[in-house]
Amino acid sequence: MVEENKNNERRALEKLKLTELYRQFNEQYPSIEHVWYALLQHAIEALLIFCRECRSTDFLRKKGSRKGKCLHCGQWQSLTAGGFLSNVRRPRAWLFALKLLASKQFFSGKLFHEVVGVSQSSAAHIFKAIGYAVGQKLDEDTTLVKSSFFQEVFFHRSSETPKGKHPQEEELYFGLDEADSRPGAMPPGSLNDQPISDNGLSNEDSAEAVVEALKSLIASLSEDQQKIATLLSTNPAHTDVLTRDSGLTVPQAASSLTLLELAGVASRIPGDRYVLAESALLQVSGVVGGADVDKSDLTKSQIKVVSLFLMFVRRVFSGLSRKWLHHYLSMFSCYLDEDRWDYIAISTACFEAGYVGGRHLLNYVSPRLVKLPIEPY
Repeated sequence: MVEENKNNERRALEKLKLTELYRQFNEQYPSIEHVWYALLQHAIEALLIFCRECRSTDFLRKKGSRKGKCLHCGQWQSLTAGGFLSNVRRPRAWLFALKLLASKQFFSGKLFHEVVGVSQSSAAHIFKAIGYAVGQKLDEDTTLVKSSFFQEVFFHRSSETPKGKHPQEEELYFGLDEADSRPGAMPPGSLNDQPISDNGLSNEDSAEAVVEALKSLIASLSEDQQKIATLLSTNPAHTDVLTRDSGLTVPQAASSLTLLELAGVASRIPGDRYVLAESALLQVSGVVGGADVDKSDLTKSQIKVVSLFLMFVRRVFSGLSRKWLHHYLSMFSCYLDEDRWDYIAISTACFEAGYVGGRHLLNYVSPRLVKLPIEPY
């Protein structure tokens, strides 16, 4: 309960901060004309918007609108059609998101949705689209590293998360060879692999070591979470039974189970029942877990950037999905290299990226090797 109260308090403070920033933003951009001017003027001056008829870059923009007249052929047209801001219905939200990133202010999509008034899916789309655009400009300032280095913050599910599995196990399933991608195939290191490896949980010789590892894992939890975790096993247990046997109140038990799910220790199954999550079993058997990922091939500077990114994700988003890892790393670049990624640079990257539609983002999956920003000197 103490941990939950701290999280709630921190979230309330973040919401107050974002609300104040939005108030200041609205004072600076009170009308739709101010918003469109800020969104389009730089792109027009930088020759990033072209006439669809004659390819001219000379426009006279209609005040308070995204429409403009080509001074070469005289055609009136939408200045955003086919570009990054194509079909945008809430330009104020897009400009606010760009300004936040440029000022190194980062908030979760859920908070953005609550304060700005756009849907949660729209808020997520805005930041993912910007992250994608920035990511296209990072080649010179990044180094390729394995996505598994960030596995410890994979807490959010996506369309790529295996059914009934913890989000961290998406890393195990990603990149299976075609021969192993048949229906029902399990990833290397899975508990269901045959034959069972020397460190598998079904190997009797390693049972004692696994029990000790489980004890160590449980000891790292809060007191309330420990009371629940010690009751979990591979046999399903109903919430009411866990509440009764742990001696916790219903709210305490519910809170602890939620936090255990987020930590990858407990897994909920139909019927309001819980089991010890497979990711926890894999972790204690040495297969999964951020602490067990070999970072020996990283330089000291890269390890520092990885650690900074992990702290950044925990503070702002509480976790992420592996599918969108590359976009989060791109946004982190704006945070890490503040001299390079000002508003002009971010806006330029967006207009040069062109239209980034929902289908494009839905089909995107972060590769096995992702771009890690280089720490600026």
